[in-house]
Amino acid sequence: MLNSQITGSSKEIIFKLLDHPSDNIKKVTLLLIQTRNIKGAEEKLKMLADNDKNKEIQILAVQNLCKEQNEHHYLKHYLHHHDAGIKAAALIGMIKSNDKENHQYAEDILTDLLRSDEAKDKQAALQVLTEVKDLYCHPHFINLFTTDRGLRLAAFKAIGESATPLLMERVMAYFKEHPLHVGASLQAAGEKSIPIILKNISNKDTNSFIKEKLITVLGKIGGQKAQATLFELLEKHPSYAGTIAKSLHRSRYSATEETQEKLEEISLAYIIYGAELLYMQSLLEHDDNYSLINSSLNIELIEIRNILICLFGCLYDHEKAFKIKQGLDMKKKESVANAMELIDMIVKKELAIPFNKLYEPADIEYRSNSLKNLLPPDKVSQTQEILSKILKEKPITYNIWTKACSMYISKTTSAALTAGLIEKFINSENMLLKETAQYAQ
Repeated sequence: MLNSQITGSSKEIIFKLLDHPSDNIKKVTLLLIQTRNIKGAEEKLKMLADNDKNKEIQILAVQNLCKEQNEHHYLKHYLHHHDAGIKAAALIGMIKSNDKENHQYAEDILTDLLRSDEAKDKQAALQVLTEVKDLYCHPHFINLFTTDRGLRLAAFKAIGESATPLLMERVMAYFKEHPLHVGASLQAAGEKSIPIILKNISNKDTNSFIKEKLITVLGKIGGQKAQATLFELLEKHPSYAGTIAKSLHRSRYSATEETQEKLEEISLAYIIYGAELLYMQSLLEHDDNYSLINSSLNIELIEIRNILICLFGCLYDHEKAFKIKQGLDMKKKESVANAMELIDMIVKKELAIPFNKLYEPADIEYRSNSLKNLLPPDKVSQTQEILSKILKEKPITYNIWTKACSMYISKTTSAALTAGLIEKFINSENMLLKETAQYAQ
């Protein structure tokens, strides 16, 4: 209520709360004063900054004081404080300040810290930059990524919505070395990351692992711009439709009249892919020599199921899609039946009927026969054709384990594969694929 409209009387109440015995109330009040730029509490703030026993309250009070315009007399005291946390709080307040002189003074201090040869000075600068990452990006921050690994990892955490395109270019260069940290940094930068993400996905030299990770980041960023980018990628890179569908679902995308037909078309395509995988399983399930590849095909079917559920979430209802996944994952007869009933209720029948046939708890041959009308005219009929189809990675991208199993089985069974299918994996960046290809060659 106090946050809705700041009047003279509400300011008086807010300032009285700074004397409250509860530390939590004082913290919330200090944050309110800082967020709403409420002036007039300097004396109380000074008292809290110098005397409060709670360190967090001291730090918030210092930030508020140093954020104030025309309060330069406080700066020297706190910038030369013996406590590093208080020094950092002073700089944070100055960076957040509307006082241009204050702001420039803080930037000059950060410049000296970032240029210092001492690691502790760079770490002190990072502490400040991490706190203000959504508001401010220092022009020399980019140089921290060429320093030692420890500082670089800390620097990733200081990236936020204020990041510059040049900084994001530098960060992207470390994706192979630090995929998790770079992914988190791209997400933290929000929509500013989208152009650099799209550029790298469109680059033919970017490997499939990185492309999939970048598509996933777009889903985490969310929002209309990220969703529009995902649809753009759907047209340009259809082989990544599964990963894109998951990202759209993660971003809570809801289909429009313009996109519904496209998503239903992709859903039907994945049901057909699933029917073909099930048919492959039916050809292999009675031969123990192929048990390894048969189990990996089951992993592929589960992946297709999850992609379809994501598509159904985008098309019909995200919450119900989540319940469907939960029910199918439980694998209990009743929970699976409830999930399939929910599919019948919300999903278009042209998709619901074959989906339920594909994943009903029945034997492989029965399910495969019920879907034989979906199989393509050029369906595989021999084992080597199955292995070749997987290694060609068309029309979908198969799991690394499935591809490795296919190469291994081709070696142990002497299956005749299309020339060049194994050789293309010999220089793979994935060690499992590379070593299996070398063995199978």
